[in-house]
Amino acid sequence: MIEQKLNNHEFATLTEVESYFKRMVSNAKEYYSRNSSTFEDAERVRKALSNHMTKVNPAYHRGDGYTAFPTPIPSELENAEEEAPETPEEAADDEEEEEEEDDAAADDDEEDDDRDADVEDDGKPQRSGRPSIILRRGSARKSAASSTPNATATPRSANRKGDDVYADIPYKECSFQEAQEKIVEELIRKTEDDSDEPQFEIFLNLPSRSLKDYYAHVSNPLSIKKLQKRVKGVQGRGNCTHVSEFKSWAAFEETASLIWTNAQFYNEEDSEYYAVAGEFKNFFLDQLKQAKKVVEEPPQPKIKLKVTNDQPISTSKKITIQLPPRGQAGGIQRGHFPVCPGHCG
Repeated sequence: MIEQKLNNHEFATLTEVESYFKRMVSNAKEYYSRNSSTFEDAERVRKALSNHMTKVNPAYHRGDGYTAFPTPIPSELENAEEEAPETPEEAADDEEEEEEEDDAAADDDEEDDDRDADVEDDGKPQRSGRPSIILRRGSARKSAASSTPNATATPRSANRKGDDVYADIPYKECSFQEAQEKIVEELIRKTEDDSDEPQFEIFLNLPSRSLKDYYAHVSNPLSIKKLQKRVKGVQGRGNCTHVSEFKSWAAFEETASLIWTNAQFYNEEDSEYYAVAGEFKNFFLDQLKQAKKVVEEPPQPKIKLKVTNDQPISTSKKITIQLPPRGQAGGIQRGHFPVCPGHCG
C-alpha cells in the first residue's frame, strides 16, 4: 500500500510518508505477540524510520516540537472492524456481559481489559475476515463512552476525546477530578527518551488470560487503562460519569501502586519488566507530588459515632461497716483486761 502510493506520487510531504509507516508499525505491534518475530521486525522498522526521518524530514527542524503520529484509521475500515463477525466464544462472552451488566459492572471492566490484552496473545487472528488495519475493541468502546459524560460533571475531558486532553494544562488549573485524569494521561503519553514510543506500553493493558500462572499468583491485577476507567467513573458498558472512585490522594496512590508492585512481585529483579516497573513508580510519584502541591483533595466526610446503651448503668453497691462505740474494741472496754482462770501468770 505504501509502495503503491509512493509510485503514484500520492504523498505530498515526508510527514505523510512517516505517518503511514508508523501506522504499519503500530498495527503490527497491536496484532502480534510481543515475543513474535513480526513484532521484533516492526520494532526494527520503527527505529530505522525514526533515525532516518529525524534527519531528512523538515518538520523536525521547524523548532515547534513536532512529533510524528500514525495516520488515522480510515472510517470505512473502522466500521468494518466494528462489524467484523465474532468467534462463538466472543459472542458468548458478549451475550453473558449483556445479561450481567446491570449487576456486574466491575466484571465488565475486567473483561474489556482482557479483550485488549488478547490482541497480543499469540500472534494469531482472533476473528475471521479481519481487515489488515487492527483496532482494539476496548479503545473504541471507551471513546464512545467518553462522548456522553454525566451531566452533573463537567471536567474538560467531558467534551474532548483521546489521551491528550490535559497535555497543555498545568496541575494548578485542574480540579481534583481533572488532576487524577491528567496523571493517568501522563502515564499513557510518556515516551522513551530516544524515541516516541510509549515508555509504559507493557502496563497499558492486563496480561493475556492465557498466562494462567500470572493470575494464579497476582490476586489484584491492574493496568493503566483499567485505572483510567476507575478514575473516569466508567461502569461496565455504561457512560463515563467523570466521577472518580478515589476521593483522596492516598486512595488513588494506593490503588495505582498495584501496577508496579504486581510487576515487581511476579518478575525477576534483573528482568526488563521489573526495571520498567521501577521507572513507572518514579514517574507516577513525581506526577502525584506535582499535583498534590497545587490541588487540594475534597474535604473528607466526618464520621460521628453515637454510642447507645440499652441497659441501665449499674451502680456500685455501698458497703456499710458498723464500728463499735468509742472506747470499745470488739466488746471489750478500754482499760479492762480479761482475767485468766486460775489466776495464771
